[in-house]
Amino acid sequence: MTAPDPNQMLTTTEAATLLGLKPVTLSNWREDGSVDGAFSKFGSCVRYRYADVVAFAERARCTNTLAARRLLGKRGTA
Repeated sequence: MTAPDPNQMLTTTEAATLLGLKPVTLSNWREDGSVDGAFSKFGSCVRYRYADVVAFAERARCTNTLAARRLLGKRGTA
């Protein structure tokens, strides 16, 4: 299996699938600014760079429930 291109651009649906989220969740986070996920906007098209999605997932890793609650508190309810 070939490693994905880190610069590959993903749609909201593709990025959400990679993260195990519903696309609407990712869209809501993007709209309200509750998470620091990087994205690009080309006219009405939103794209996420594969490497940025992976980096976001790494920043969201927690080792215990308290840390997870703190992380969610920073984001608001999601």
